[in-house]
Amino acid sequence: MSHPTERATAATTVKDPVCGMDVDPTVSTHRSEHDGATFHFCSARCKATFDADPASYSSSGPDALADHDGAHEHHGHGPSADGAASTPAPGEVAEWTCPMHPEIRRPGPGSCPICGMALEPVMVTADSGPSPELAD
Repeated sequence: MSHPTERATAATTVKDPVCGMDVDPTVSTHRSEHDGATFHFCSARCKATFDADPASYSSSGPDALADHDGAHEHHGHGPSADGAASTPAPGEVAEWTCPMHPEIRRPGPGSCPICGMALEPVMVTADSGPSPELAD
């Protein structure tokens, strides 16, 4: 059973179309209008990114991210040409993450939506042996 304020909070948040963070539209001061829809942002940086190319973030309104196939690319299981997830080659950058918030994963470089730090590449390695940093 969820607490009534948890339901109210979840019902009043919207997704930032740039970074995917939950944004409370009653609190956020960062907004943009595009094709008759209002988009809300977590920061001025996300708003500026959206304003530079709104068509790439808003295919059919503020709920477009939830409806299109690319909505889950940041989880590492987005669509691919043959319908199966592609596996990057060893040494290839598979995704980018924040050094302070490893739960943040993006398909390309950018900044962390939580702290603003630059994202760092996560390298795929074939070696799963012990880490040389842990050897005595």
